[in-house]
Amino acid sequence: MKTFLLTSLLFLFIFPGYGQIAPKVADIVAEREGDNINIFYNIADKDPNVIYKVRINAALDGKAPVALRSVSGDVGDNVRGGKARYKIVWEALKEVNQIGTAEFFITAEKVPAMTNNVKPQPTTTVTSPKPRNRKWMLAADMMYNVDTEETNFGFTIAYFKRWGGYLTYNDYRITAGPIYTLNHPSNTTMSLYLGGGAFYYSEFDFYNGYYDEGYNPGAEAGFITAIRWFTFSMGGALDLFEAIPSVTASIGVRF
Repeated sequence: MKTFLLTSLLFLFIFPGYGQIAPKVADIVAEREGDNINIFYNIADKDPNVIYKVRINAALDGKAPVALRSVSGDVGDNVRGGKARYKIVWEALKEVNQIGTAEFFITAEKVPAMTNNVKPQPTTTVTSPKPRNRKWMLAADMMYNVDTEETNFGFTIAYFKRWGGYLTYNDYRITAGPIYTLNHPSNTTMSLYLGGGAFYYSEFDFYNGYYDEGYNPGAEAGFITAIRWFTFSMGGALDLFEAIPSVTASIGVRF
């Protein structure tokens, strides 16, 4: 049956008058190419901004027109205007076994443009949650005196923002100073502190019966790392009169 189809296509007739049911369609021409039929047509409107719904029907061997399904090219709901020539490819063998005559009917209908009355669809904005800004720190404090090899304990309370401050108390020192947070605000912060205060000292000479104690001024500096609610600090301190170095550390919570 396929051979008969290809032979019969040589006697395919086109009736342009029938194809001009829609006034915008003209110059319908059909040509055989292998097993397919190429159908060419024009649309009078040359505006490239116009979209058409193009439909093609065929009356085969004098029967009533039917819609062609196995078609591609310039056909369907989204055919843009402005072309000098339009082309539809019909894979005839997928729909019929043989054709004696054929009449093609092509219509083109403008797709309505969007109007300003169409309400825009609501949009959903997704925002990342802001990091919780825990501003206070309470920590257990430790100081190791390098000269006496003593370890002293106390506590530290601090206030965080971009700038903040702290106060430390234990039985060896009372210090305070400013804090600067490098990446405020964040759940994970790195802060630098610099402070000073009074450092305890004692002197005892057994042979001469000499004993003295009191406080000397001193300074300290270090960093504080805060990961969500957990805090850890590390730094160094110095008794300025006695030149005694110390190591400081703390572990605490931020809230």
